[in-house]
Amino acid sequence: MLNKRDKICIVGTGGFAREVFQIIKENLKKLNINPFEVCFFLVRDDEFTNKEVYGVKTLPESEFNEDIHELVLAVGDPVLKKALYEKFARSVVYPNIISQHALLSDYVSLGFGVIICQGVVITCDIEIGNHAHINLNSTIGHDCNIGDFFTCSPGVNISGNCTISDQVYIGSSAVIKQNIKICNNTIIGMGSVVVKDINHSGTYVGNPLRKLK
Repeated sequence: MLNKRDKICIVGTGGFAREVFQIIKENLKKLNINPFEVCFFLVRDDEFTNKEVYGVKTLPESEFNEDIHELVLAVGDPVLKKALYEKFARSVVYPNIISQHALLSDYVSLGFGVIICQGVVITCDIEIGNHAHINLNSTIGHDCNIGDFFTCSPGVNISGNCTISDQVYIGSSAVIKQNIKICNNTIIGMGSVVVKDINHSGTYVGNPLRKLK
């Protein structure tokens, strides 16, 4: 964070964007950097009103400058997250945002644009792709491979040796059994229990798990 650029923009002003700002603020203060001088909420030009959120200025997209700003895609929906990524130039810098109150071992490989929230535990020999979001109090066990544009909501438990592909969304308090594989473009509803591989994209809910569409 701020290793390559001087300022940072958080896409949108929604709930998750505001939560992510709290992580960024805490991390910057530890570096003796005033977050209110370097952070902005980035909004579409037609939504720009020059208002402030938590004392942080908003910035219209037309004023985003990849030579000055790093960019954070603080959006939970994997499909929207990917669309936003494709909207911006490939040369944009996406920092990893990791809460000081998360626990990661030294044997975790992260892509770029990863967001890891408070209370998360990620153990060992784990690979996490680009723009993956791990929300509050979630856990990922050993030897997992997590794809790009992944989102897990608060309280998700992913057991060891799981392979989760791209654009997967897992709802709050869902549980994934060990050795499970989940294919691309899959949604798993809150509180669901996954004990078998998911090989076909769609929305799955419940315990026992069933496909909705």
